[in-house]
Amino acid sequence: MRRLVPLVLLAVLAAGCFGGGSHKVAVHKVKPGKPQGVVVVTEKDGSLDPKNVTLPKAGVYRFQAVNAGKHAHALAITGPGGVSLKTAKLKPGQSTTIDVKISKPGSYHYYSPVDGDRKKGMEGVAVLSG
Repeated sequence: MRRLVPLVLLAVLAAGCFGGGSHKVAVHKVKPGKPQGVVVVTEKDGSLDPKNVTLPKAGVYRFQAVNAGKHAHALAITGPGGVSLKTAKLKPGQSTTIDVKISKPGSYHYYSPVDGDRKKGMEGVAVLSG
């Protein structure tokens, strides 16, 4: 019986660590609280929707990547002030979020960095006016 308890505990821990469902990836630490806004980016094979986003004011924005394609994709965001973030690869049907601190006016480019997706049209831009 004593040998069985550690095995059951190990099985429960493994199920919790490797269970299914969507994964949220926090790749950039920001102050806790509600984001300024949410930008939902739908990734299909060869396109991102929306292509253009206007951000009303500086702050933390939550980018939600939704893979609606048949292949793996990810979401990367680069912009002024050294912004450079990306999600893990998403299998078809998965989604994830990343919080991005948008503090400087300019263009913040988002795209899928997987297997040449960007060259195939999977890119967009979020603009914060000064």
